[in-house]
Amino acid sequence: MFDLTYRWRLWNRRRLWDALSKKTHKQLADLRKAKEHVNANGLDHWLDGEYQEYRAYVDSLQTGHLLKLAERFDISPPPILPEPEDSSDRDPASPWEQSHFDYGYYLTPKGRSDLRALIRNEKNQRIESALKWIPLVTAITGLLGVVIGLLALLLRR
Repeated sequence: MFDLTYRWRLWNRRRLWDALSKKTHKQLADLRKAKEHVNANGLDHWLDGEYQEYRAYVDSLQTGHLLKLAERFDISPPPILPEPEDSSDRDPASPWEQSHFDYGYYLTPKGRSDLRALIRNEKNQRIESALKWIPLVTAITGLLGVVIGLLALLLRR
C-alpha cells in the first residue's frame, strides 16, 4: 500500500535540502551585510544549481513511484517521445521532460497529475467492483445464521 522507501527517500532529501538552504541563506545574509556582493552572487548561483538538482531528484523519485503504481494497476504510462535537437522545438504538451543532471526522463507536473488521475480511477473501479459483493456476502451469512438457528431448534427435540 505505502512504498516506505519512496517516502523515506523523499523525506530525507527534503530534510537535507531544508538544512542546506537554511545554512546557505544565513551565509548569504552575512555576505550581503558585509557588502561582498560578488561572493553573495556566486553563492546564490550555486544554491540555484543545487535547488535544480534537488528538484530533478524529487521529480525522478516521484516519477518512479507513479510508474510502479501504474504497473501494479496495469496502466500504460505515456510514451516517451525523443527530444528534438533544438529545445525550442520541444512539445509543451509532452508529459515527459529530460533531466539536466543525468540522461533520464521524468514526468512533468501535468504528466504526474494525469497519471495520478488514471491510477485513482483504476483504484476506485477496483474498490467498486469489490463493494458489489458485500450485500451478497451479508445475505448469505444471514441465511446461514437462520439455517443454523432452525437446525438447532429442530435437533433439540
